[in-house]
Amino acid sequence: MNLVVLFFPLLLKLVEEALDAGVDGAKVAANPVLKGVFQLIPGVIAVFGKAIVSDTTNTYDDAALEAINKFCLDTAQEGGFAVLELPI
Repeated sequence: MNLVVLFFPLLLKLVEEALDAGVDGAKVAANPVLKGVFQLIPGVIAVFGKAIVSDTTNTYDDAALEAINKFCLDTAQEGGFAVLELPI
């Protein structure tokens, strides 16, 4: 069995937990540049995400993109600010 297949989900989960613990939503909300980035990323993923990951045969990039989106949404909720929502 390929080690990437075996360890990728665990590695992704560890990275998610580390980022979530290390990034304070209130501090992001207080910084206009960071807040703008966190507001923009979910919209960019909504528009371009499927095109970015559609040409691969594995699910690693899909999982990573979903983790990035979830991280941004969770941070925005924690910081009390809205994210860009696009009607797709």
